[in-house]
Amino acid sequence: MVRPGQVVSLEKDRIMVKFTRLSACKGCGGCIASMKKEALIPIKGKAQPGEYVAIEMPDAHVVKASVLMYVLPLAGFLLGLLLGALLIPSNELLIAACGLGGLALTLGILALVDRKLSLRRQWQPHLVGVITQQEAEAMTLCESR
Repeated sequence: MVRPGQVVSLEKDRIMVKFTRLSACKGCGGCIASMKKEALIPIKGKAQPGEYVAIEMPDAHVVKASVLMYVLPLAGFLLGLLLGALLIPSNELLIAACGLGGLALTLGILALVDRKLSLRRQWQPHLVGVITQQEAEAMTLCESR
């Protein structure tokens, strides 16, 4: 997946790139980022503030990240509910608490996994190159279809 963005500042060996929210994110509300119109992300590379850049995240990693962030917490919640129903079948409040406990445990594990994956180069978005404003606008139009 290649997304256009605009460099807003430089920080050491990274550029801060501003991305406009995709139109698909508008009605989702699935994450906090969907409430914002723009996102700032630090990316290794060289470009000057004001320049437009193309940033790539390999498609396979986008899908894997989505599974990690959405499917695993749901599985943890459902597994917690199932475990609670097997251990304490008569108390619905405790079953719900087990579900939330499974969700919390899964989110904690994801936080640890995220720290490890964020250190791996293949999981990081990378700078493809500097592009013109017209190219950035054309890429944005293609994404909104």
